[in-house]
Amino acid sequence: MKKSRVSLPARRFLVPELKEKKFLEAFLDTIPEFIVWYDDNLKILWANRAAAEDAGVPKEEMIGRNFFEGACRLREPCDGCPVVKGLSSESAEMIESNVYNGKLFYTRSYPISCDQEGIPGRLFVAQDVSHLRNRYSVTEVLNHISEVFSSPKNLSEMCREIITAVAQRFDYPAGYIMLLDEKQGEIVIVGEIDFSGKFSPVLSGYPPSRYFSWKAVKHGKAINVTGLSQLEDFAGYVLKDAGAESVLAAPLTTEGTLTGAIILVDVKERQESSLMVDGLQAVANRLGAEIQRKQAEEKLREERNFTNAVLNNAGPLIMVLDREGRVARFNKACERLTGYTFQEVSGKLILDFLVDSKETDQVRKMFPLTSEKSIPPSFEGYWIGRDGQKHLISWANSLMGGVKDSASHIVSIGIDITDKRRAEEEADLRRRQLLEADKMASLGVLASGVAHEINNPNNFIMMNTPILKDAWKDISPILEKYYNECEDFTVANLPYSEMRSEISRLFDGIEAGSERIRKIIMNMKNYARKDLPNEPQQVNMNDVVTSAVWLLSYEIKKSTRSVTLDTCGDLPSVKGNSQQLEQVAVNLIQNACQSLTHRSNTIAIRTFYERERNEVIVSISDEGVGISPEHMGHICEPFFTTKSDRGGTGLGLSVCDSIVKQHNGRLEFKSEPGKGTEARLALPAESEAR
Repeated sequence: MKKSRVSLPARRFLVPELKEKKFLEAFLDTIPEFIVWYDDNLKILWANRAAAEDAGVPKEEMIGRNFFEGACRLREPCDGCPVVKGLSSESAEMIESNVYNGKLFYTRSYPISCDQEGIPGRLFVAQDVSHLRNRYSVTEVLNHISEVFSSPKNLSEMCREIITAVAQRFDYPAGYIMLLDEKQGEIVIVGEIDFSGKFSPVLSGYPPSRYFSWKAVKHGKAINVTGLSQLEDFAGYVLKDAGAESVLAAPLTTEGTLTGAIILVDVKERQESSLMVDGLQAVANRLGAEIQRKQAEEKLREERNFTNAVLNNAGPLIMVLDREGRVARFNKACERLTGYTFQEVSGKLILDFLVDSKETDQVRKMFPLTSEKSIPPSFEGYWIGRDGQKHLISWANSLMGGVKDSASHIVSIGIDITDKRRAEEEADLRRRQLLEADKMASLGVLASGVAHEINNPNNFIMMNTPILKDAWKDISPILEKYYNECEDFTVANLPYSEMRSEISRLFDGIEAGSERIRKIIMNMKNYARKDLPNEPQQVNMNDVVTSAVWLLSYEIKKSTRSVTLDTCGDLPSVKGNSQQLEQVAVNLIQNACQSLTHRSNTIAIRTFYERERNEVIVSISDEGVGISPEHMGHICEPFFTTKSDRGGTGLGLSVCDSIVKQHNGRLEFKSEPGKGTEARLALPAESEAR
């Protein structure tokens, strides 16, 4: 221990009268401190009983001996010895921490004087302060335990640091902290220190009954055993077999439960005082409580880590919200779906970043939690991720804690059903398509029969119209002569002067209409009889578009006052079926007309040749309502229509797309809602334009 020397003012000891000498000696003999009077030659002049007992001789035999032989029994004085120092000093000399014979002393040397004259020699006083050292050591260790268990170290590191401090403070060469695992039936060493190198390798692999910790736990009190090699009742103990002579062990007590022990070991015999034993027990009590707290924290941390691992590896979305609607938990599945990390969303209101704007009112009604509000056990809603994508989530909710509890939370478990709902909608669409297809198949059979029935009266019209035209040619000269000789007359309630030029055109119209009916019937039959396709022909798309405009002239006039037709003068021909391509053009122009909201809106139709791709292009642009982005990808799907309320079947563009693909072409659409649409029919040219 560190030694220090302090000079103190001289203390006066008055020499009593002779008649009081015996009383004074008796008084000094009762003092536990060692008191020795010696002269300038270090010869002992007098000593009290405590000093004589420590020297192991009667007081009378100490007188006349050399101080160091009689009182200290040392050949040489200690460093800074106050006895030697006092020979050349007129002041008091002292050493606060002086280790002697295994104990700690507070030693002083005082000069002796009286009022008349000086008395030869000095007075030596030594006080045993070992118990104070133990008290200070225990306090230091207790403070050290508090510091260590406040650190982020694990339990094993903490216990090793604590047992090192305890062994050093209590002056033992080896020490151990052991815990009893009753479930496994074994002793677990959680901290050890062995400065002697004799014990550590032998402290594992033995049954609990061979450890001193077991004995301390079994009896529930501290034990101090010395002279182990001479004791037969400790046979078989591991430390005894390893050569230990002294063992001091104290049980670790946690809330009345004995959980282990702290053990100090020495290779020499040492019988500790009750202060030392009580001090180690105080350390063990504090250590047991701290170990239990640390074990509880580690168990809680393990459970938390396990819970986190389960939550983060779970497939469903798991989210916890506080009573205000702020995110308190957000598992990995939520992070992957939304693109947000838990650190980014922790503490934020769910309304601020994830909920679809159309559903904020519904979610806002849930927060903050009050007794008047109820949490729906399940609902469906859209989440919007960082990338703007919407995901339809099916949520199951439960309340953790009471509504009035300030620590209450909502635990929500969700499943992304976007693909499932889309698949259900597509399956429903396919089901409806199959129903429609079945109806169309039935309609096709019916139409084929109707076409056959229409064909008979149409043949009658086609056969009789030329006869009527020839009859008109024969009759018209007679009527013309009558008109020239007589006044004008009426025919079908119209003046002959007006009708004579129209009748020929009427006959031509009847013939053209009848021919068109024949072609339509023929196409219907060919369509129903797919095994006999028409041979491809050279088709001029200018003629196709012009014919389509002529057929839709009434609908065009009804829809707009402004329509332009711009055909390319040197347009290459394409190979295909003119009737089918005309059907495509008619459908595209009809759609343009139906998209207009006012007759002031325009329709522009043009044909041109795109040399880079060697394609003939038919472009039909309108200033109509346009097509929304969510519908753009579905407009060519069978039975998809936005005009079901106006009789639309969703077959027009689907059939057109099929026809165009059969011609190795493509349909393209560009649209902006509210500003109109451009539909492009692109077909491979039969040869490059000249």
